[in-house]
Amino acid sequence: MNKTQKKQLSLLLAGVVLSLGLCSCGDTSGTKDLPSSGTSNGSSSVVPTPSFETPSLSDQTPPVSPASSETPSASSVFTDTPTPENPLEYKHYSYEFRTDLSEYEQYMDPQGSEYLLLVNADHPLSRDFVPGNLVDVVNTRSDRSEPFQLRKIAEKALEALFIEAEECGILYTQRVYSDDGKYYYENKLGVTSGYRSYNTQEWLFNYYVEQRMKEHPDWTEEEAIAYVKLSSCPPGTSEHQTGLCVDMHNWPSADRDKAKDFAASEAGKWLQENCYKFGFVLRFPEDKTDITGILYESWHFRYVGRYHATRMKELGMCLEEYVEYLMPYGYDVNQGRG
Repeated sequence: MNKTQKKQLSLLLAGVVLSLGLCSCGDTSGTKDLPSSGTSNGSSSVVPTPSFETPSLSDQTPPVSPASSETPSASSVFTDTPTPENPLEYKHYSYEFRTDLSEYEQYMDPQGSEYLLLVNADHPLSRDFVPGNLVDVVNTRSDRSEPFQLRKIAEKALEALFIEAEECGILYTQRVYSDDGKYYYENKLGVTSGYRSYNTQEWLFNYYVEQRMKEHPDWTEEEAIAYVKLSSCPPGTSEHQTGLCVDMHNWPSADRDKAKDFAASEAGKWLQENCYKFGFVLRFPEDKTDITGILYESWHFRYVGRYHATRMKELGMCLEEYVEYLMPYGYDVNQGRG
């Protein structure tokens, strides 16, 4: 091979090498320069290389903060939602009243969950359950033959409620004038039922069943019992046995057909809007009948203490819901059953 041929072969080989180099790099005319050993701010950086390997467990778990040597729990790793406060921990709620009720504060606002005792068909009381420290109800309505009774703490809180109710002008709801121009009040708000023993509730329930069967001769006893259960509790399942609840209204009797009428009255509205401040809740609300199993009773109020009454109002819960809400925090549904 002469010199001319050798020169041509060298040029041919150089062209092939250049062509191969351009093919391997591709067209970079439209791309930005990638950093190599540094970035614009001077810090070192390495362009990451894609990896198709399955990451290890340590790659998936966030690192523990240097401030703690403990392994974080699942909740602290996967959620940043703060842990809710324990609703069983007492919190003081203070309300202003028109009257000085300072001597009643200890009764309206006790600490603890002692007065949340849930009584219903699923959580009955025994025949021999009798609450301690029963006292006469000062505000028993005058047309009753003898005063009802409640546990002292509930009765004293109820006294405070009635004192404030009178100051707010809702204790009496109707003026009646006599022939000489003088007037007196009737339809006074008062307590029409309080504590009932197991035996009393048994007699009352059986009486209602007998009355319904007389009114409906074609009913079976089972049908009559099912009907009565909507408005009266079988013995052992009535809250009245706890000594912590009252019926109070200003009607001649607690007529279920007038439940909405009493709720819409001045006294009924005031009770529903203010009872929690004294430690009471409306036990059988109209929108909770599917949970309580009892038809709406606008006159039936249950003492639970101000803290829990306020929390129930804030949460929009009836007692069944509230007790279920508390159980994960350690509340014992059998507490206080003796």
